[in-house]
Amino acid sequence: MFKKAVSFIVIFVAISSLVYVFFANNLIDQLFFQPKNENIVESAHCVDRSGNIYYILQEPNQVFLVSLDSTGRQVYRKDIANFVGGNNCIFDNIFVDQDKNLLLTTYGLVPNSTLIKQVGIYMFHDDGSFDTQVFKYNLSQFYDSKFRLISSMSDDDKNIYFGFLNDTTVDVYAYTKGSKGPAKTIHAYPMGDSAAKINAYIVLPSGETVLSMEGGSLLRKSATKKDTLYKFAEKSIVDHFWFAGNQFYCREAVSGTIYVMSTADLYPSAAIKGDKIISDKDKLEFRQLNSVAVGNVGNVMGIINNNGLNRIFLGGFAFLPEIGKYDSSDRADLRQWFLLAGIIIGAIIVSLLLWDFYFSFLHMRLSILYRQAFLVILVIFMALYFLTNYVIVPQSEETQRQMYLTDQVKAGQMIIAAYKGYAENSKDNQGDYSNSGDFFERFRKNLTSFLLNGRADTSDNNLYNLLNTAEVNFIVNSGGQYLVTASNERYEAGYPASLLGYGPALNTLSKTAEQNRLASFEVMTPRGRVLCLVMPTGLTISGSPVLLSMAVGLNILDRNIFTMADTVTNYMRLIGLLLVVLVIIVEYFNVFNVRKLKKGVDLIAAGDYGRDLDVHSGDEIEDLSYSIRALSLNILKTTISLNKLNASYYRFVPQKFLEILGETSIENVGKKSFVSKKNMMLLCLRFRLLTSMGEKSEAIFANINDVFEKIVPVVSENEGTVYNFRPDGFNAVFEGTSELVLQTAFRIREVLSALNQQRERRGESGVDIRIYIAKGNIMLGFVGDEKRMEPAAISNEAQKADPILRICFDSNIYVACTKEIHEGLQSSDYRSRSIGEVMIEEEKVQLYDLYDSDPYALLKIKETHADRFELGVKLFGKGDYARARKMFMDIIKYSSQDGAARNYMYVAEYNLRSDNKQSTYTTIYELERMR
Repeated sequence: MFKKAVSFIVIFVAISSLVYVFFANNLIDQLFFQPKNENIVESAHCVDRSGNIYYILQEPNQVFLVSLDSTGRQVYRKDIANFVGGNNCIFDNIFVDQDKNLLLTTYGLVPNSTLIKQVGIYMFHDDGSFDTQVFKYNLSQFYDSKFRLISSMSDDDKNIYFGFLNDTTVDVYAYTKGSKGPAKTIHAYPMGDSAAKINAYIVLPSGETVLSMEGGSLLRKSATKKDTLYKFAEKSIVDHFWFAGNQFYCREAVSGTIYVMSTADLYPSAAIKGDKIISDKDKLEFRQLNSVAVGNVGNVMGIINNNGLNRIFLGGFAFLPEIGKYDSSDRADLRQWFLLAGIIIGAIIVSLLLWDFYFSFLHMRLSILYRQAFLVILVIFMALYFLTNYVIVPQSEETQRQMYLTDQVKAGQMIIAAYKGYAENSKDNQGDYSNSGDFFERFRKNLTSFLLNGRADTSDNNLYNLLNTAEVNFIVNSGGQYLVTASNERYEAGYPASLLGYGPALNTLSKTAEQNRLASFEVMTPRGRVLCLVMPTGLTISGSPVLLSMAVGLNILDRNIFTMADTVTNYMRLIGLLLVVLVIIVEYFNVFNVRKLKKGVDLIAAGDYGRDLDVHSGDEIEDLSYSIRALSLNILKTTISLNKLNASYYRFVPQKFLEILGETSIENVGKKSFVSKKNMMLLCLRFRLLTSMGEKSEAIFANINDVFEKIVPVVSENEGTVYNFRPDGFNAVFEGTSELVLQTAFRIREVLSALNQQRERRGESGVDIRIYIAKGNIMLGFVGDEKRMEPAAISNEAQKADPILRICFDSNIYVACTKEIHEGLQSSDYRSRSIGEVMIEEEKVQLYDLYDSDPYALLKIKETHADRFELGVKLFGKGDYARARKMFMDIIKYSSQDGAARNYMYVAEYNLRSDNKQSTYTTIYELERMR
């Protein structure tokens, strides 16, 4: 019992280790070690008139459209990646029209960059099903991904309206509801140089456009009226608009206040101030909400994330209560827990099956070499795996990250130094960033020219490429809130840093940077994972230190880490392979004498009791060999007296043959044991080794057994019983249908093809097989004397098999059957042809050629000339030998591979010249023999 328990524990540990390595390691890391929301980002929140909330959830390689009802409960979560062009997009905004259709604005990105290559608008129904693509535009030049190209939308009873910033022109489009065609242009507003100063804009149903411009102003453009300009009293940056029937809303980013305006004029009034307390419990202000959206009936929603848990606020501007909480990773975690449970259960089941195999089949016996080698290899494999994945690779990843961070610090220092030089030249040492856009434009042009001219050496390439793709912002603390003072992302000075999309960590680490310390963190954004660095610059504005926020995508780092990990893994695999080979060699020498002793004992057990055990290990194994030698000599003395008793067991018969006879014990078997079976299927197989006759006997037997070992299991697997083994084949009986026997024959042909390929690679000769299938009455029993009996089958069909199979060999027929078998096939999909009648022992047999398993060239020949062959056989049967000869001659002209056609041609020729007509099919060799 102890041995059973230990063996199961060892097997379970081995299976669990392999399962962990190949299936469960990433899953366990995600469930127990990695943060839940590390690679999850939400964007494009919106709310409809019923209070239903919609947003986009991005996970690695997946994009979901998620819907929550007015209580915060998830309604659906649908994968839309196939509709919107994959995960390499920015999902900017969702607009809900009066009919509750969802219009999703997406920006397709250039791989490994933050540059837009395509804009699109996709329409979905409120149940999440895809409807159509409303708008698509491939850009002739790439824009900065922070630049808003598609406007906020509006709608009326007939159309949906939106704008597209096409270079320096705002093109206004109208999409007809219910149509499948694209949106059409209805207006165009040239903006000139002012296009670069647009923060956000909205197109109204009238076709008019309201634009938020840098400097804190709203510009209303109309095709029929003069432009209207509204200037906010204080520094303001409007970054978002929402349409709501006869009015629309906009958010002022600095204060977080939402203003409402009528579509008829341009006089904003505050709908809700940013400093309004919406939760008395934790003194939460409205502007602290991470995501805000206004519905088309004036309802408002907001979400704030606290430690991975999203709190939802939904209501009106006067009263905005918290309606619930949700964690976007809950369902994913539930699926992962179920998957982990399934993997554990699977590991237990596989362990039990292997243990049962070890216990029941192997009887808990396994070679020392295999057992010790397996355990040592498992230990080496697991040790190298954990060393690679939990020591070497993590340390190397950390080194790569530190080098990447170092490059980012160098890049930041270069930007700071360049800006200080720019500020000194422009006498702007107090940080007046009104001309910062000019600095970044000049810096980018110089950097691009530097890279294109190839002036950077290999060691600096990563640094300059990092500078070329980084998102750079100068930020400063103003009244407890960090604001952007300069940006290469077109952010207007004064824009809240909390809205840059880097999460709450930016605010926390900015305080660290104010103490003249570097701070960095990784964060998931709609454009993928980025590494954000915050560092002091040495500049000040009104006594407040200016900080540099620099964010760089981690795609290149991830690719470098993957390459490094793959290289390390390959090296460790090579080391593991060498260790395994070394272990096997050592173990082999350790068990060499044991195997030698076992070989001698096996010979003694086989009856060679006088065998001398040549073991000289100089240890207990040698002593054991002497004891076994003495025991074998003692057994030899008593063997003679047991010969008569052992002779009674020479009649041993396989259990399967006993079952056919209806017997349960070999003791009951004798010469009177027989049974008659009606309408049984008979499969006769003969093969020829394509080899010379000069081979040694052991090679001949090895070749014969090689064939039997491959094709006999095919018969057994298809419920056939093999008997009457011969040097050139065997016979088998089936109790199944014609279909089953034919499939067995085709399967044997497939196995033969694989066997011949193996033999060819070993430099051995090929094997040629012919199969004959018939149906008839068969008697099964035993033949022999009292001392030795063998199973046998007696059948008229079996007597006909040899001459028919000789005909098959000489006619290029690989699988042949009788007419009864052919008519019994349920399917007509098998390719076959009638060979005609053959004379076997003065009896005519209708023979069919089933050529589905023939070599491909021969199959195509038979299939191509099937009709001509059939006509030739019919003409031959009618005695029209001249026309029959012509038919078969035409086939032979095309190819001489068709042996049956060739034989028929010669027999027809013979009949034309001879008075002794041959009315049945035969081969050239048989014809010559008869002559």
